[in-house]
Amino acid sequence: MLVFWILLAAALIIIAVIVSFSHLTVKIFASRVKENDRLYIQLHALYGIIRLRYEVPVIKFKGLDKGLKVQTKGLDEKSSEHLNETKEIINWEKIQEAYRKFKIFLSQVDNFAAWMKSTLSRFKISQMVWITRIGAGDAPETALLTGVLWSVKSTLLGYLLRHVRLQTEPEIQVQPQYNRTLFTTEVTCIAKIRLGYAMVAGLMLLVRTMKVKGGFKTWQNILSKA
Repeated sequence: MLVFWILLAAALIIIAVIVSFSHLTVKIFASRVKENDRLYIQLHALYGIIRLRYEVPVIKFKGLDKGLKVQTKGLDEKSSEHLNETKEIINWEKIQEAYRKFKIFLSQVDNFAAWMKSTLSRFKISQMVWITRIGAGDAPETALLTGVLWSVKSTLLGYLLRHVRLQTEPEIQVQPQYNRTLFTTEVTCIAKIRLGYAMVAGLMLLVRTMKVKGGFKTWQNILSKA
């Protein structure tokens, strides 16, 4: 009987080590070509055993009073099984409510900024491509917009370099289109984190929440109303 428990404990330790050293890979692709938007997120874990994909195939602006129509699909890539499909209208009231809940969420975490900085430092970016083509139909205006976009991208890239480890040189382009009116942008980002680090980060977030009086209960109330 003792041998059984020793073997079971050894097997669990080996599984825990394998899981902790495997990577969670997140691929984000977003594009906007004229009026067509596309967004999807791929999640791969446990050496490819878990392969999930969440896609937003429909993003339509319905007007200032109605907001955005968003359709989301979930897919298990290994079995090609659809996990879920949702349709939702995101208006200004929902954005304000989400922002209010997010502020409450932050207030219930002890030193959230330090936790975020520590967690981001564990991510490795293996691919970063962001290509934008822009044209205003007028050369001076196109040149001005091109400069603004370069400034925005440089600022965001600078933030990434300070907090996330880049394993490859990012490909960042802004291509001016002087002879036509056009705006297209495509972003592909692949980030990796060891599952062990991800689990520890989740545990530390829970610990920081429990340090704040009533923090965990507040979290439960927010999630129950989501």
